[in-house]
Amino acid sequence: MTGRRLQPREGLFGTNWPRLPHDRALAQVEQLGLSDDARADFLGGAARRVFRLSGGPAAPVAGG
Repeated sequence: MTGRRLQPREGLFGTNWPRLPHDRALAQVEQLGLSDDARADFLGGAARRVFRLSGGPAAPVAGG
């Protein structure tokens, strides 16, 4: 391991639900201080690229 920082385009968002509720996980993402583009990529754009999915920004999770 080189100690290189992970770039936003290299990470996928996930939670440890139900131990870590979605609202708390998303609040922690906000604390990262990501730009709007980096946040959008982290919260869905990277997953769409990796899994070759189409579509726009991820929809909010109801009841989450």
